[in-house]
Amino acid sequence: MYTIYHTKHTTSLTSKGRMSENSSATSANNQPKYQTTHKTLRQEVNAILKSCKTDATRDSIRDAHAEFVKQYPKFFEKLMDPAVDETQMNYIIGMYEKVQQQKRTFDGASKEIGQKMFDQYVKPGLPPPSDKPPGGIQFGDSK
Repeated sequence: MYTIYHTKHTTSLTSKGRMSENSSATSANNQPKYQTTHKTLRQEVNAILKSCKTDATRDSIRDAHAEFVKQYPKFFEKLMDPAVDETQMNYIIGMYEKVQQQKRTFDGASKEIGQKMFDQYVKPGLPPPSDKPPGGIQFGDSK
């Protein structure tokens, strides 16, 4: 899971791009966890992605973004993956921003992201729809 924002109501991103919610936004000593706004999050993500395209080492990128890495280790690892889909990442962050700005509901954004991922990754592997009814026992069969 890639947590991307902390408030009293936390919004998270899973590795599949789905959004999830929970209510644990403070640490054990009741101090707020590292917080980032959507603007700072987008800037941080873009800076990490830009660094990945240079000859910077993974360790130097990790050091330069230590607080982000500490708070979002799996999200950081996903960003470091050479196969990361930047278009998809920007789409998900954009949907997150709309939820935070109350331009979209959490449920609506989550469903839209899920549908887009299904259409992109699952649907192409499904057999084409058939005009024939599914096989098996039909009502009225006496056999």
